[in-house]
Amino acid sequence: MKKRNIIPLVVISLLAVVLHGCGTQKNISVHRDEAKLEQALRQINSSTHTLDARYTVQTGSLPIKGQIKIQEDSCLWLSAQFLGMEAGRGLLTDNSLQIIYRMQKVGFTLDSWEFFPLVRRCANAILLHKIILPSGKEPVISDFIAARTDDGGWQLIRHESPADISYFLDGQLQLISSRCTIDGHEITASYSSFEEGFPTHIVLSAPKDNFSAELNLSRIVRNGSLNIDFNIPQGYSEAPVGQLLKMLHLK
Repeated sequence: MKKRNIIPLVVISLLAVVLHGCGTQKNISVHRDEAKLEQALRQINSSTHTLDARYTVQTGSLPIKGQIKIQEDSCLWLSAQFLGMEAGRGLLTDNSLQIIYRMQKVGFTLDSWEFFPLVRRCANAILLHKIILPSGKEPVISDFIAARTDDGGWQLIRHESPADISYFLDGQLQLISSRCTIDGHEITASYSSFEEGFPTHIVLSAPKDNFSAELNLSRIVRNGSLNIDFNIPQGYSEAPVGQLLKMLHLK
């Protein structure tokens, strides 16, 4: 299996999620509203830099609950509970992916992968409700192909190898959906139920990988300090992430 082809699987294995927007592209041109649009994009990207929240995700008959912590410029930490007990946790950085699977006392590690920075930024931006851009860069209209949609909103498209990324904003310039396509795999998120401009309900899907879920966030703390605790406990065996994908029937 090519490393590039496991990009969406890495995201799924972290519940890190998936983007597929909706909207109809019209004329590929930037209208006179571009200054207002650019201002809205900068406001979107300046609102949240860290996140600490509880989540519930419905992927089948039983919900999965847990906690998620995101430091925008460095990492994504996630724990998952099953039947009231922690089943595992994961940490994604620009250099590695680590996952603890407590039910089998095993730790999984994948490191030294060239696409980690892009995968982490995509996952973080999806969950922070932001525009995916290189670290420290502010959004400017010239970075995108901008087009009006039938409902009076906007579709924005940009390419960052190997990904094609689209964003959909409604008529009030609120980000309602994003889509990232890599090697034919679509990573998708649609947002709803906003509180103070931040979504509490995210619909996640990866059609080609037969994955869909609804993510609900609660006890949300934004822009606070984070304690990122992650260690593979002593006595746990260690294995490559490929073994985890086999266990999850994703390979």
